[in-house]
Amino acid sequence: SNDDDDDDDDSSTKEKEKKEKKEKKEKKEKKEKKEKKSKDADGEDGEKKEKKEKKEKKDKKEKKEKKEKSEKSEKKEKKEKKEKKEAKDSDDDDDDHDGNEVQNLAFDDEETKSVIGVLRDFVGTKGGKPAADAFLEELRMQQIAKVFDNKVRLYIAFEALCGASMDAKAVSDQSKNIAKVISNAKMPNSEILWALDAYLKANPGCSKSFAMTLKAFYDEDVLEEKEILEY
Repeated sequence: SNDDDDDDDDSSTKEKEKKEKKEKKEKKEKKEKKEKKSKDADGEDGEKKEKKEKKEKKDKKEKKEKKEKSEKSEKKEKKEKKEKKEAKDSDDDDDDHDGNEVQNLAFDDEETKSVIGVLRDFVGTKGGKPAADAFLEELRMQQIAKVFDNKVRLYIAFEALCGASMDAKAVSDQSKNIAKVISNAKMPNSEILWALDAYLKANPGCSKSFAMTLKAFYDEDVLEEKEILEY
């Protein structure tokens, strides 16, 4: 009877253990199943997430490229506009320059005659013999306003100081004024002779006494003999 009880106990214990094992196994399987399911779900989520991130990255990249392209295009347009404007401005400047370029007066220009008239009036107000500095100042003001070179300036001085009949006496009388105009511009003999030649062309009536006029320039130490003889 005791043996039977022991057998029952053993049997009961074995069954219990079996049951526990089975439960454990089932629990384990359940757990694994759950984990697998969760893993699969995570995997799917992960894939979805990855795909989403990839798409976002791609969209971002495309957006950035679009923006850069647009900026480049804008920059290019701006640059082209700027270059066009500069080219136009430059052309306008050239046109202005061509249209408004100041030409030096020639000795026989009408404008030159009017400058001579102004300076003759000035000499007249000073009794025909203005102070050298004052005459030069007046002459220079006209040169700045009307624009002519130093050779034409000297020719104008001859006309203003000596009138239309410059001779040896007139040169001697106006020697200080003439010398001042020449020294102020540091004029070489060739330029002085050019101005004298212009005066002779404008006043051909003086040609007979012109040799004596040249001698007066030599006597006043304005011209040298060599240059006079060559001329």
